[in-house]
Amino acid sequence: MQKLLYWAKVWFVTIFLSCLINVLILTFKDFGLDNFLTSYFLFVIISVIYSTPTFIILGLILFLYKSKNTQILRYILSALSLIGISLTFYFLGFDVIKDGFISDAYIMYIYMVVMVASIFYFRIHSTPKIKLIIFDLDGTLLNTYEDLGNSVNYVLAKYGFPTHELELYRTFIGNGIDNLLKTCLPENFHDEVKFQQIRKEFVTHYEAHKYDLTRPYDGIQELLQELQAREFKLAIASNKYHEATVNLVKRYFPSISFDVVLGHRIGEAKKPNPSILMQIMNETQINQEKTLFVGDSGVDMMTASNADVKSIGVTWGFRTEEELRNHAASKIIHQPLNLLKLIN
Repeated sequence: MQKLLYWAKVWFVTIFLSCLINVLILTFKDFGLDNFLTSYFLFVIISVIYSTPTFIILGLILFLYKSKNTQILRYILSALSLIGISLTFYFLGFDVIKDGFISDAYIMYIYMVVMVASIFYFRIHSTPKIKLIIFDLDGTLLNTYEDLGNSVNYVLAKYGFPTHELELYRTFIGNGIDNLLKTCLPENFHDEVKFQQIRKEFVTHYEAHKYDLTRPYDGIQELLQELQAREFKLAIASNKYHEATVNLVKRYFPSISFDVVLGHRIGEAKKPNPSILMQIMNETQINQEKTLFVGDSGVDMMTASNADVKSIGVTWGFRTEEELRNHAASKIIHQPLNLLKLIN
């Protein structure tokens, strides 16, 4: 929707300003002042008729196809809109345009200059300043997979199930502990009573060992300190159960004043449902346009898209850059401090 509004403004300014310039030229060279308003509105009406379908079609594409390659669509939009405006004058066959001072090519040049100028203007002046940065926790701020994997393997071994290599837990983590355990248990396991016992023992073991190997990623402390110094609002949205999320944040980031810290709570929807991001934005009174969500997984990118906020995918976490791109990350960064360059 933000892209659609952006291009609507570009279209509006381009149509009215380019027509104004062209009619002014014609007025002083050919028509005279008496015909100024009539000529201007005629130019505008016909330009709108020919160019509107182009903007509607491309606007729908931008709205429906939330792609990492929207820059290509911008070029297509510009080209097709120029074709639309040229058809306006070609099919109209204004005698004064064909035979008088101004030519079809000259009108095209004016239109192109105005469109490019309006694009740059709105890119500079319509880009909202980011005020709220929401982070995922596991795989984004903290490297937690070994402690999680060890606790899952502990309960699997206790109940006689096969365990998994720790590295595999990078791909298992991210959808909450229920999904983590169900992924690690055998496919033919369907005993709900025993599952609840396993879940309880996992939580007990993890609570006792969640600080064993977990550490912030290199550069995260410096990033958060700098963002706090610049007075950004900071928040955390995790699918990890809420109590563990809060305790880990207190343990590893005691000097960072997060405005909101939310993990998964019983009865609440998990990511990629956008409700957790919407709650954070409501509590901080910051809208979507001024919010970033930073995460390491496709689930995080989907959550940002569902909440209509910009997403930043990080490659130092549990998932691959390919997964982030396949889920339309707005931007991808490879080092924590690279985030500072983006928000600048």
